[in-house]
Amino acid sequence: MEPVAALPPIATRPAAESNAGAFVEAYGFALLAWFRGGDLQRDEADALARDLLQMMVREFAVIAAEPAARFRGWLQYAGHKAWCRLMEERVESAGGSPASDGANVLLSVEAHDIFLKSLDAECWVQRRREALNRVRDRADPADWEAFSLAILDGQSPADVAEVLQGSELAVHAASFRVRRLLGEELRVIEETS
Repeated sequence: MEPVAALPPIATRPAAESNAGAFVEAYGFALLAWFRGGDLQRDEADALARDLLQMMVREFAVIAAEPAARFRGWLQYAGHKAWCRLMEERVESAGGSPASDGANVLLSVEAHDIFLKSLDAECWVQRRREALNRVRDRADPADWEAFSLAILDGQSPADVAEVLQGSELAVHAASFRVRRLLGEELRVIEETS
């Protein structure tokens, strides 16, 4: 019996990079967690995250309309632009100074840089999630199950081999095949977004 050829990778952007609703869902939680992790009161953190996300969503139409544009570059640009605009609005509305000490911290260059790094990290989280979903659909079901148990769930190869009634070598081989597909998907996602 001849092995079935793997389907070619899908050359489309992840949903969070092409659909405004998916973008809000993915990045909204990340922004909220980032602001809540600082020294802000919960209400202030929620308001800042909401306002920043709204500013970024207004810019989202630009990147969604240009499939050839690089999403990560746009994300950094839009994040920086929204951050600056938000901080300007906060200073103006407070008569020349931010409304709280926590907001004052946000005006620092360090906070800005950390914020942009957190956006980039979330971008990679979303891309890995999308790649895993695509690979799950492409991979041999037995390979996916071994990979899922060993890699995603963190079970030992011996335990996975026992559950699947196979050998440790088969678990390693299946995980390798799925990882290879995952690498292909991540390369395609990176090239197309």
